[in-house]
Amino acid sequence: MSRVTTTRVVLDGEHTRLFRRKFALHVLDGPDRGRSVTTSKETVTVGSASQNDLVLSDPAVSRHHLRVEATPGGFQLTDLDSTNGTTVGDGDLELGQILAHGAVDLRLGQTRLRFTPLAEEEDVPIPNTDRFGDLIGVSPAMRELFQTLESVSQKDVTVLLEGETGTGKEMIAEAIHSHSHRRDGPFVVVDCGAIPASLIESELFGHLKGTFTGAVSDRAGAFEEADGGTVFLDEIGELDLALQPRLLRVLEQRKVKRLGDARFRGVDMRVIAATNRDLQRLVNQGAFRSDLYYRLAVVHVRVPPLRHRPDDIELLVRHLLPEAAVRFGLPTPRPLDRETVQQLIAHPWPGNVRELRNFLERLVTLSQSGHARVPTEELVLPTSADPGVGLEQLERLPFREAKARWTAAFDVGYLTRLLDRCDNNVAEAARQSGIDRVHLFRLIRKYDLRR
Repeated sequence: MSRVTTTRVVLDGEHTRLFRRKFALHVLDGPDRGRSVTTSKETVTVGSASQNDLVLSDPAVSRHHLRVEATPGGFQLTDLDSTNGTTVGDGDLELGQILAHGAVDLRLGQTRLRFTPLAEEEDVPIPNTDRFGDLIGVSPAMRELFQTLESVSQKDVTVLLEGETGTGKEMIAEAIHSHSHRRDGPFVVVDCGAIPASLIESELFGHLKGTFTGAVSDRAGAFEEADGGTVFLDEIGELDLALQPRLLRVLEQRKVKRLGDARFRGVDMRVIAATNRDLQRLVNQGAFRSDLYYRLAVVHVRVPPLRHRPDDIELLVRHLLPEAAVRFGLPTPRPLDRETVQQLIAHPWPGNVRELRNFLERLVTLSQSGHARVPTEELVLPTSADPGVGLEQLERLPFREAKARWTAAFDVGYLTRLLDRCDNNVAEAARQSGIDRVHLFRLIRKYDLRR
């Protein structure tokens, strides 16, 4: 089956035009037989919740059951850890995640659904700019993101940013704030994943003196501090389930009550939340409240990973290299040669833009007399499980990044040999390795081991 191109870019004079291929979802059988949706949207969800693009009344279908995404590699179909699962074809193969290049029949509960890529395309308007605030990019994915952010900034709505670690979600939140009418107000950041559970409630809502040991004075929480501005809740997926009702109340009523206080205080602030986790999956798992998710995702923005926008890497290098030199008070290295740039483009960048920035900072510190010594050995992940492979290079990295690279190296080596041994039969690979098939599909996608 030939590979499907989901997007096409056309240069029209000085302007860039983006065409996205349409696809259709048709209910062939079940309680909603005959229902369908035809769209060119980048992301579409199917489920029983009213917020889905295709809403099903089948009681065996989860709130958020299935996601369809137009990716550079094809149309990606993903089961969102639904209660009853999704099967392909006659039901012999359980769907974790697949890339579809043609029509696919799926079963969700008692519903039989057909996914069909269409020949028709839609002209998607994108701005003729390579930046929004401090964000830069020339790829269609980033230009389309800039269009969304420009529109969102003008509206005082709650925004949920979903994207992998290192994609720049905090920078996006700052850009939205600085382009909004709240730009002169405070921008308050709360990292929900870094603050201990015992302190997060006080951090968000504040407290009165004497409420608990160490509360030596009254203290306003983040929502009060952000009055007139924006509060950015980073890693919202890590927020304890017990605290989520209180956050929901703040979003609905714009009132907060400090710990130990009996009265509510009104607050005028905008909320932008971010996560590197899939909140729709967490809702299905019961780990995140569905009502809170809907309140946060009034506007839902998916931030593309760097591997999905290789067109941006050369521009990022030209921007970040002199920035790194200024930061360390060093001369800017000469521009990188074409071979090195191609290596950077080919690298998967599991740490995204943050990893690229760290790489370029190391490059600058290794520069001598304006000539760049490029640590290109870091661009190749070792594929052997031998703990000695690449250790010298990893020792120069920050601990968390070194550990992530080492873990990724083991995963890539193990999975590559496993799939070779099983002739790329994922079901057999899951059986031999003891890895859950859904998790195995995720790992294959994460490290781009599809064949």
